[in-house]
Amino acid sequence: FRVLAAAYLYQKNPTKTTLLAQGGLADGSRPSIASVIKAELKTLAVAENHILLEERSHSTFSQLFALQSI
Repeated sequence: FRVLAAAYLYQKNPTKTTLLAQGGLADGSRPSIASVIKAELKTLAVAENHILLEERSHSTFSQLFALQSI
């Protein structure tokens, strides 16, 4: 539901909305959580240049810490 909610908010004001997809790399050759979220957002008509990725975090704490550098 978070992805749908984010896409909904983007559609209400696409010129002023940037979305942040967070989630670390998976083990092996699987894609990161953030890249999966980005792909889902793109299928919901969110422009790619309005999606930021943070792929290093593996916990809520590390996601919040990573937000400081964005």
